[in-house]
Amino acid sequence: MADSNVSPDLIKVIQEGSVEEVRSQLSKNPVNVNIADQDGMTLLMHAAYKGRADTCKLLLARGADANADIHKHEYTALMFAALSGSTAVTRVLLEAGAKPHKVNNIGRDAGQLAAFIGNSAVGIAINFYYHRSDLDYYSVPHGVETQPRIPPYIVPALYDLLNELNIHPVNILLALQANAELLRESSKVLSLINLLVEKQFKEDRNELLSMKFHLTGSVLALTIAKPSEGTSAVNVESVIKGLLKGRDEDGFPVNMELFLRKSIREYPYHHSVLFNQLVKAIAGVEVGDVPSSLRQLHHILFSLQRYDEFTRCITCGTDANVRKCTGCAKVFYCGKRCQALHWSTHKKRCGSAAKSKSATPSKASSAASGS
Repeated sequence: MADSNVSPDLIKVIQEGSVEEVRSQLSKNPVNVNIADQDGMTLLMHAAYKGRADTCKLLLARGADANADIHKHEYTALMFAALSGSTAVTRVLLEAGAKPHKVNNIGRDAGQLAAFIGNSAVGIAINFYYHRSDLDYYSVPHGVETQPRIPPYIVPALYDLLNELNIHPVNILLALQANAELLRESSKVLSLINLLVEKQFKEDRNELLSMKFHLTGSVLALTIAKPSEGTSAVNVESVIKGLLKGRDEDGFPVNMELFLRKSIREYPYHHSVLFNQLVKAIAGVEVGDVPSSLRQLHHILFSLQRYDEFTRCITCGTDANVRKCTGCAKVFYCGKRCQALHWSTHKKRCGSAAKSKSATPSKASSAASGS
């Protein structure tokens, strides 16, 4: 409901105040949280536009409509999140049921707005989002089933895994390692992911999400012991180090490259346009040359033309909170954990290791320690 008498003070605290200040203001002066200003901009839209994720959560908890489109140009809160560039707000709204395909008065949806103004991270978060309700469906039996496809207790961790946008194999393995329940139920999880690969391609016509799920499943498969191996469990850390093992002359992770190429070629829908784009792209590059398959995936899957694995954590691929190795200043790490995992490869080229053969990651290459 549009109301030209919406208090400017309320809007200001929504835009700039802490969530505690917003809560206090709403308690002192109760209003309908779906009230809008003269332009049809709701309190939730104001919070989304300013990137206030916690305030958005508060408003949603109090009944704010995530899909209100009473703005004079038919913008929704998700569209304002796209304009703000806040992936945190975007995720909050999507989890609250915001519809990504609603369009404004010029026919653009939130993902298209994000792409138009260059907020690629938000566009990716919207276009690759998998709804929790869709996953919940598989946690209860249907029809003649006596058991659900997946046990309910793994749904939260699996939901996060399926919505992880960093598709670097090591990042996925670290997420699996941090969620033991997914490893305990790995066969059921893999079976469901394979089903989702098929469903996204055949029913939802979403080749991008289908391929992303396929890549996630391929990584998960590395953690499942084969009967011929004579063991009931796979050491995830050993798998990670195996993928990271670098070529002697330059440290290039050949095993990682070969794994990604194999995974791409094993995508089951060879008539897919996306599949053929990827295969053609990697076929023209020798193993060890650039662009790597990881970079090609980001270029084609996410349309990230500027993706550069050498300015991200060399271990897991994140670009958050990375710092240069202080020993050589040639690679980046996001923390001690990733630094230690990569050390067996990096120590052969790190300048500090060359000076002291007895150097260790914490002494010689403490990029993430702050020393």
